[in-house]
Amino acid sequence: MPSAPAPTAPEPELEMIRLAAVPEQYGFYRWGNVAINVWNAPPSEASVACIADLTEQSSRTFPEGISSVHWLTPDAGVPSRSARAGLRAISVQHDEHIKCVAAVLDGGGFWASAVRAALNGIVMTADVKFVPRLYGNLDGLLDWLPEAHHRATGVRVRGGALRTRILEALQDTVPNHSGS
Repeated sequence: MPSAPAPTAPEPELEMIRLAAVPEQYGFYRWGNVAINVWNAPPSEASVACIADLTEQSSRTFPEGISSVHWLTPDAGVPSRSARAGLRAISVQHDEHIKCVAAVLDGGGFWASAVRAALNGIVMTADVKFVPRLYGNLDGLLDWLPEAHHRATGVRVRGGALRTRILEALQDTVPNHSGS
């Protein structure tokens, strides 16, 4: 009589890795093939160069592609013209590698409208395949990203675990912030 297959152990939980950070300004993290980027200050030339280098590294580490999550606090401001140009260049250069992009704009009013316009402008002037999703809270992002990430990369992520990692990145970068 054939024996029943041995039960498989659940996959170990992936560890989130802080790749670069300037306290209270920005933090860039990787959780498997999901980039989690927290912005608490306007993107600078140095932070854009850093994220460009990290995206280049991830294209070699994760050939299936990545999803890129951005959390922007109101202190992140609106990206300058040079920052938008740098982010646009990253988007174009890594269009085949960046599969899903989502941002949580952690605030409202004029700031959120201005940031939405700036982010949409980056993508509209770049010839890229991905369409960034912009959310006012984490729940909206979590309703969309896990399935979209799986379809685009073949890698499953659990929404609850992703929530935990995003909030950990937020607290690591902006310790007194309460994420939504």
